[in-house]
Order: sequence, then structure tokens, then C-alpha cells
Amino acid sequence: MTPRRTAALAHGVTRLARDLTGQSSKELTALVAEQSACTERGARLVEQLASGQLASGEARATMRRLEHAGDAVRAKLVGLLGTVLATPIDAEDLFRLSRSIDDVLDNLRDFVREVDLYHPASLELESPLARALAVGAARPHQTVEQLGNPRAGAPRARLAARQ
Repeated sequence: MTPRRTAALAHGVTRLARDLTGQSSKELTALVAEQSACTERGARLVEQLASGQLASGEARATMRRLEHAGDAVRAKLVGLLGTVLATPIDAEDLFRLSRSIDDVLDNLRDFVREVDLYHPASLELESPLARALAVGAARPHQTVEQLGNPRAGAPRARLAARQ
């Protein structure tokens, strides 16, 4: 057996052991939680922008970094999903959840970009909505963190996330 095939076999055995011991599920859950945390931070940033605590140029630069971080985490998640045998929830649902989280972050980025581009006189009308969005963005993050431990209050967190 060639050294390359030996290394590939060793990697496959390691991956199988991670799947059988539940480590892959924990890794997937951690990636979705990290992606959701980026979206939560983006929503908090929009809240600060709408309330006037943050300048639009600074918000745009910070949002760009958050959005790139969220995309990088999503890329890792999608790559890992293709190699894992067992997932905490259906792999297609996990992919869909990740895509939805990414869509929210993309929309937040677009909002910040347009505020920086058009410099509206006031964001007073957007402030209550931004506050509600920031509160709502925290819910999926809390729920995802509990995926691996269904007895830790996940049913209540799922209900809150749906609301």
C-alpha cells in the first residue's frame, strides 16, 4: 500500500471514529452556532447603527468582516456536511438552516451598505425594528447551542425561536 493510500485510510478511520462517538455532530452544531452568532452580532450592529451609537462607515466595515466570517463558517459547515455519516438533525435541514442564517446576515449587510451609501437623515423609524431584530436573532443561536443536548431546554428554545 502506498503512503498516500495509507494516509487516506487513516483519515477515513479517524472520520468514522468521530462520527460514531458523536464528535462530528458536535462539530456541526458548533459551526451552525458560530454562524448564528455572526448573524446575532450583525443584528446588534444594525441596532447600534439605527440608534445612532455607530457611524455608518464604521458599521459597514465591521459588517463586512462579520459577513465574511459568517460565509467562512458556512463554507466549513457545507464541506463537513458532505463527509459526515450522522448529523444531529437531517443534513438537508441543517443545510437549509445554515442558508437561512446566511440570508439574514446578507440582508443585514445590505441594509448597512445602503445606509452608508445614502446617508438618510434619520433612522428613528428603523430603531424599534432593529431592536426587535436583534432580540430575535439571538433566539436561533440559543436553540442551535442546545441541539446536542435535547434535555437542556431545547423545546422551550425552539418555541421561542419560532415566535
